[in-house]
Amino acid sequence: PSLPGDIAGSLKFFLVVFVAPPAEEIFFRGAMLGFFRELFKKSRFLPVLVQAILFSLFHLGAYIIGFYQLPSFAQGLSAFYANISVFVVALAFGLIAGSVLEYGKNVKRNLWYSTVFHFGLNLIAYSLAIGSVI
Repeated sequence: PSLPGDIAGSLKFFLVVFVAPPAEEIFFRGAMLGFFRELFKKSRFLPVLVQAILFSLFHLGAYIIGFYQLPSFAQGLSAFYANISVFVVALAFGLIAGSVLEYGKNVKRNLWYSTVFHFGLNLIAYSLAIGSVI
C-alpha cells in the first residue's frame, strides 16, 4: 500500500538517518571489512579499499533501483551518472571509516565512532536534500 506523503517522508527520514547508519556500519565496516581482512591477510589497506568501493557502489545503486523516486530505469541510470559525486563522497567516507577502524589505536574494531559519524553525514545530506526540494 502507498503511504501518505507526510508518513512516507517521515519514514524515509527515519530509515535514512537512524536505521541506515548502524545497519550499513555493521555490514560494511563490521562484516565486509572483517571478511576482506581474512581474505587479504597480507595487506591492511586492501580490505579497507575493497569495502569502501563496495559501500560506494551500494549508495549509487539507490539511484538505479528508484529509492529516490525516479520514474524509470533510464532516468535512474542518468541519475547514476549525474550523481557520481555520491560515489566519491561514499568512497571517501568508506576509506576514512575503514582506515580509522583498521589503523586507529583507541578505536580499533569499534563501530560506534563510524556509526555516529555516519549518522551525522546522513542527517546533513538528508537535510540538504529536503532543503533543495522545498
